[in-house]
Amino acid sequence: MALTIEENEDYLFLGMDDAFITEEQVEQVLELAVAKHHVVIDFGNAESISGISALKKAYKAHRKSQKSFIVIVRESLLDDFEDDFPVVPTHQEALDYLEMEEIERQLGLE
Repeated sequence: MALTIEENEDYLFLGMDDAFITEEQVEQVLELAVAKHHVVIDFGNAESISGISALKKAYKAHRKSQKSFIVIVRESLLDDFEDDFPVVPTHQEALDYLEMEEIERQLGLE
C-alpha cells in the first residue's frame, strides 16, 4: 500500500495508488482523515473500492464539523456512490468542489 499524505493550509490530501482498495485500507486512510481538516482522498487508480460505507460515515462526520470530504475515483466507479456523496473523477474537480463548498459555508447555504 503506497500512501501519499500532503497537508497544506486548505486541506489534507490522502492518495493511494493501489488498483484494488480493500475495506481495511479504507479504514487505515480514514484514521488519518480527522474531521478537523478538509480532506481529499484520491482513489483514482483503483479499479474497485470496498468499504464505501466507512467513507459515507467519515463524510457525515466531516459535514457535521463544517469540513469538506471529497473522494476522487475513476469514472467507471462514480455510480458506486450515492448521488449526494462528493465523489469526482479528477484532482482539479476535487479542489473546485472544495472551493464551492467553502463558498456555500461562507454564504450560509449549507
